[in-house]
Amino acid sequence: EPETVLWTDRHGLPGRHTRFLARSENVLWVTTWQGTGLVRGTPDGPIVATDSLRPSHTRPCIDASGVLWLATDDAVLRIRGERTLERFPPTGGFTACAPAPDGGLWIATERGLLHASVNGDAPLPVAGIPFGDDARIDAVLHDHAGRLWIAHAERVCHANASTGEPDAWTCDPVPGVGVLSALLEVEPGTIWAATRQAGVLVRDGDEWRQLPANATLASHSIFALAPSPHGGVWIAGHGILQRVRPGGDAGWQLLETPGKRNGLLSIGGGDLLEDDDG
Repeated sequence: EPETVLWTDRHGLPGRHTRFLARSENVLWVTTWQGTGLVRGTPDGPIVATDSLRPSHTRPCIDASGVLWLATDDAVLRIRGERTLERFPPTGGFTACAPAPDGGLWIATERGLLHASVNGDAPLPVAGIPFGDDARIDAVLHDHAGRLWIAHAERVCHANASTGEPDAWTCDPVPGVGVLSALLEVEPGTIWAATRQAGVLVRDGDEWRQLPANATLASHSIFALAPSPHGGVWIAGHGILQRVRPGGDAGWQLLETPGKRNGLLSIGGGDLLEDDDG
């Protein structure tokens, strides 16, 4: 039967305007426009609270070791569970993150691109960004071929980064998408892009094109693409919450669409995390 629980500021979150999710050990981190919330897993059920000492409204990122990276106004923090491991100078809010081949993270920020190593050193800025080293990066991806992809407004650029620092960049214009909000390699060699105005795009050869299956969506405003541990990809946006399997003439096949019969009060979302237990 439906097992849906709703948490708001009435239950301990700093506000109702939630934005991003990440899990470190038994703690679900929730960043909102009003600050940072925590959902702690306990034997007696979840406990919801506000973390007033580490307020953030941007994306929390998890590296390969399960450590959470969090940007606040005055610091960048490395956190395991709830324990702060290191504190570094501020770099600007995080907008996206992607695993790096060394076990660390590529972190897109409001003021450039960072590389965070898994050994706990301070994150380092990546120089030579084609949009400008201090430009906002909206999405980032490191694909199986060793290419690093970044997006800014209506441009997507990639460079070989298989041995560390990216080399010469190649850029694609993607007009009419508004903001490119997420990049995901859904299958080896197949890259999808979520956009705020044009739905889901796929890179076909040297160009980006809309997938025909966008015609089935409630809107073309997509915020998140998230792989499912049970196969396929979650698409979340305005009026959209679907798990799909990439492929076919339309671009994807629908697997499930949770809705009101599952206990959801509204359909859609800005971020999504599926636990291994479903």
